Amino acid sequence: MSSETWIAVRGRPAAEVLKELSLEGTGATSDFDYNDIISGTTLSGWLVVVDNDGATAILDEGFAQKLSLGGEAVLYYGSTTTMDSFASHHRDGALVWSYSHNLDCKGTQIIEGTPGPKLVRLRQRLEWRQSGNEPRVDYLWSTSEAWARHVIKFRPDALFFGPLRGVAFEIMRYVGPPRPNPMELARQNARRNKPWWRFW
Repeated sequence: MSSETWIAVRGRPAAEVLKELSLEGTGATSDFDYNDIISGTTLSGWLVVVDNDGATAILDEGFAQKLSLGGEAVLYYGSTTTMDSFASHHRDGALVWSYSHNLDCKGTQIIEGTPGPKLVRLRQRLEWRQSGNEPRVDYLWSTSEAWARHVIKFRPDALFFGPLRGVAFEIMRYVGPPRPNPMELARQNARRNKPWWRFW
């Protein structure tokens, strides 16, 4: 996969969230095609929507915040082509934390909000790996994904390697207007973020 985009929402009715994303079910179970828009609810209660082609409004500025009203939302975007990544966690409309990694800005990492101590430790492990024997490998790019996965306790990318026990995902149909290119939206989001604090 060259890029991955997903959002996870908990605390709101699934039908309500899917309507806001202009999605309707097809009745077909996911066959793990990377280009499909798929949705399903994890065992821990997160509605996960994977939209790698960027057909929906997932990456629009402020959309994750909107979906979190009355619950919480975790957004993730990552591209292994450009080595850009972005993740955010909102709870009832308020930002908990966001993290962006932009290779165009010499690998700048920008953090907003207050990630908890477990997320800080995840980041420190990646920093340790970055300083090891493979300096050309950008481990810090994985921070966004690691933080997002940690919050929802699920790996959406694993859906494309076969069925997951106890979790069924349905192929969705997008019924809204055409969307902009997802990579450009992600880059715009990364550029809008302003540093609040940085790891040493």
